[in-house]
Amino acid sequence: MKKRRLRICFIAEQFVPPVLDGSGLVYKAWLDTLSQRHDVYAILFTQFPVDTWEAKEYLPRVCRDYVILPGLPNSNLWKTLRAAARCLSGNLFAPRAIEEYGRGFVRRRIAGFLKSKEIDLFVFSKLETVHQFGYEAIARLGQPCFIDIHDDAIENDQLSRRVAANLISDYPLLFRYKPYRRLLLRQRLSRLSIDNARAQEQKMFELFDCILASSTEEWNAYQQRYGETIGCEFLPWPVGVPDFALLPLGPPEFQAGFIGSNSLFNTEGVVYFLTHILPLVLEEIPDFRCLITGTVSEPLSLIGQNWPGVSIEPYIKDVQSFYARIGTSIVPLLSGTGVSLKTLEALAHGKPVVATSKGVRGLQLELCPGAVVADDPVLFARNLMDRARNNTTPKRWEDSTIATEFLDGLDRIYERWDSRLSRD
Repeated sequence: MKKRRLRICFIAEQFVPPVLDGSGLVYKAWLDTLSQRHDVYAILFTQFPVDTWEAKEYLPRVCRDYVILPGLPNSNLWKTLRAAARCLSGNLFAPRAIEEYGRGFVRRRIAGFLKSKEIDLFVFSKLETVHQFGYEAIARLGQPCFIDIHDDAIENDQLSRRVAANLISDYPLLFRYKPYRRLLLRQRLSRLSIDNARAQEQKMFELFDCILASSTEEWNAYQQRYGETIGCEFLPWPVGVPDFALLPLGPPEFQAGFIGSNSLFNTEGVVYFLTHILPLVLEEIPDFRCLITGTVSEPLSLIGQNWPGVSIEPYIKDVQSFYARIGTSIVPLLSGTGVSLKTLEALAHGKPVVATSKGVRGLQLELCPGAVVADDPVLFARNLMDRARNNTTPKRWEDSTIATEFLDGLDRIYERWDSRLSRD
């Protein structure tokens, strides 16, 4: 019996395209994949100040209807009140009165958008969307509501504080980098109470019928933490589904490469590679070349060191052009939460990957034969050199079951929770 098409409303903190970071890659993968089987509606917010023309061309192709709304307030008064409230409470979010200040018109636009849509399922991405959408508005939706947690925001905040302190202690010039300086100052002016933050998190999760976790580690953690009160299901993201164009054949311009944002975790991982792994590689392969690109180049440029064989480019045309120029993708991360999107993206582009354990976090390695894990610097260097010397033509990671498994999994979860709610 053919299943009916569900009317699914997907809510995310940033509209796509353009895909500006790993989260954007996930949002677009959700929309691309859901549209293969269901009728998709999207409520998307503006987090980054970029033009909407790409989104307005793309979204009508995958959505029955969509709306792009203002994201978080940008006034200094709101930011000051929010920071003060978080400092006093130790929470990740300020009280609802502050978080949702001035967003009445947004709630009205959402209500108008949803009128007569008869949505079967609402899927929110990240806890940030709770206040953007409206706490009370979610409580009144009256249909199954799932939230894809994306990653553990509280653990992520803890890690960010530790990594920021260590990086700037080791490389004081990084304090000149405005995003890191602002982050460090915010951290010093605030505090994090794990107990208070978890209690606030639980209250927000109680708005939803089910938590979706794409990482097995976080699925287990959230089941243990909230399993008796809130349902939690494992649903890997459908990243890798897009049909990337074939990359050019022949020897790559660079034996290895890393692409990433200016995230603290990326900077920490690249510095670790440059200081602990690259020297071992250069001892045996003096002409080894590595490309590092993306906004991670900005903090690296302030460190003021010169690394032989390394080209640091602040701008690259697009992700595909990056993968066309490298032989092996390196993911030497030492910190992070959620799922390692860099590894999935590299495999989807047909590139072998050498990564640390954090670089493959949340992935089922048996489904990623092109990835090898090495936490020891010597072993990491050895695996990277083996791939550089073999220089085999990469094979594209083609798994046509990714979309089907994702959609089947979501359908099973929906049916289970829909029938449970109907009985209630």
